[in-house]
Amino acid sequence: MTQPSIEYQVNPRFVPDDIPLWLGRAKDSAIVYDATAAELTLQTHNASAVLTDRIRVESGSDTPFLELAAGRMRLLDAAADPGAVGEMTRNGADLKVYSGGAVRSLSDLGAGAVTALNNATENEMVTVGATTTELEAEVNLKFDGSLLTVTGDANITSELFINETANTAMTTGLTINQGAADNEILALKSSDITHGLTTITETDTYGFIKKFEAGTGGLLVYGLNDTKAYAFQIRGVGAVGDSAKTTAARASVEAYAGKKSGTNIGNLGADENMFCIISDSTARYIFDVEGSAHADVEWTTYDDYNDIELLRGVHGALVPGYQEQFGRDMLYNLNTYEDMKLIGRDSVRVEHRDDGRVQLRGMVNYTGMVMLHHSTIIQMYDRFQEMIRSQDERIGQLESNLSMLGEG
Repeated sequence: MTQPSIEYQVNPRFVPDDIPLWLGRAKDSAIVYDATAAELTLQTHNASAVLTDRIRVESGSDTPFLELAAGRMRLLDAAADPGAVGEMTRNGADLKVYSGGAVRSLSDLGAGAVTALNNATENEMVTVGATTTELEAEVNLKFDGSLLTVTGDANITSELFINETANTAMTTGLTINQGAADNEILALKSSDITHGLTTITETDTYGFIKKFEAGTGGLLVYGLNDTKAYAFQIRGVGAVGDSAKTTAARASVEAYAGKKSGTNIGNLGADENMFCIISDSTARYIFDVEGSAHADVEWTTYDDYNDIELLRGVHGALVPGYQEQFGRDMLYNLNTYEDMKLIGRDSVRVEHRDDGRVQLRGMVNYTGMVMLHHSTIIQMYDRFQEMIRSQDERIGQLESNLSMLGEG
């Protein structure tokens, strides 16, 4: 309410209507009775030192609306709901507030109230107990403000996101967004692994996945072994096998190659590489889209050997009964081929196949065999040329002799 600017000297036991009763030497508070509105108002200074209404009490009721007694505050029954933002009334047994554009009863907030918190220690999260008004602290579920620790199993029935909120291409699964980071996105560790390859990863990481190239993508998968030669293995187990040797053939393990075509995958172009085996940073074996295989090999000529007998000896080493069948000794034996690395050392063995066949088998160096065949063809050509030259010389000599006989 607006204060009059006139000051009055009044009987201290009686203050007229609409006249403030100042409190304090600085007149920073006042009590005012508004006769027109029948209101009693308590005022204090605001931040601008202007007297402002703080508490207003209306008259016109036979019973008080608010009681302050014996350390308690009681809101008496107004028999009506609040009708404006910020209002609170008592209507019968309910204490009600006007909030969010609606009247809300405070009695609803008490339903199922928590009555106990059991077994609580620092950082443990809580769940609803068997008694629904009690909370149970979970020793296997902890959060310290930055790290969530779950001891035991976690059952996620839909999607799990790390640094991501949605993935329209996924229904159930794990989505990880590593932002602009280029290091490991998934690491597999074991406490009994200490491979020591700490320039590549941590010493107890036996496998990890990361981006192949910063800024462009691709997938790089690592397997690391502590002591053995092998470190990464792919296995495919199908329900049936496929023995087809056509362009429609399938296999237990397959590798697909393609390239970007718009928003989809397209075929590789002529002579483009499908699969490459690389040692460190050097390509050693390439398979291209034409079906050609290319090997980075050290070529040899086998000039110090009888190439035909080398080829024949392979039959003797790998074909049971070949030597007896042809009734002759082999010029070269298995040890020779192992030393020449044409057959893997200790690889020749008898194998019993699932279909009942018993076979003598060995690991054959096919690039070496290609070079041997190549050398054999050249060696045979050279010998044929020598035979032709010898025959030409003999024919020439015979012709000369016949000519001399004719002249005699």
